[in-house]
Amino acid sequence: MEDATSELPPLVDLSIEGRAYRGAIGKFKEYCALLAKCLDARIENCTDDRSKPEIVAARARLIEACEKLTRSADQIADRRHSAAILYAAANLLMAGADVASRIDRNLLPPLIERNVKRAVGTPGGKASGKVRRAEVAETWKPHALDLARQSRNERPDITQAALADQIAAAWNLKIHCPRTQLIAAIRAWEKSGEVAKRKNR
Repeated sequence: MEDATSELPPLVDLSIEGRAYRGAIGKFKEYCALLAKCLDARIENCTDDRSKPEIVAARARLIEACEKLTRSADQIADRRHSAAILYAAANLLMAGADVASRIDRNLLPPLIERNVKRAVGTPGGKASGKVRRAEVAETWKPHALDLARQSRNERPDITQAALADQIAAAWNLKIHCPRTQLIAAIRAWEKSGEVAKRKNR
């Protein structure tokens, strides 16, 4: 006959510290789930095949980071300290989400974006170089596209190389974009029709 105590659930810490810890981890997980739910809605309504994988990856990074923090907090013997960390993290999570919603991604300092990618990587490992380049490109391409359209409208006969120089001269972001990448982007935009093709005089 099995020992009846083997069927009992694990003991719950009913101390003040234990209750505080459970409240804190519950609040933190609630906030993580709320942000994940917002991203789920964004994923469901996303019609851009290029942006959708990035949103999915962002959701996965959020969940992974939240799980890492809760695991770390659970290893701290002093439950009061764990609770304080989790409450602070929950508040920081909401404050960060509020700040991020008010920032134009094109103006996000490259240093912050690089550090975020370096800290969290991608689920299961570091982000590949190709993914990182694509994510960085997302910060400068909209700005470059606006400048390319403006310059090509003003000078329909301008060459791709000269157009790249014009964009570089009017560049208004902190992130640096090599001239070769600008020319490649202009070529792609002309092909897709996003930028009018050059007209000879």
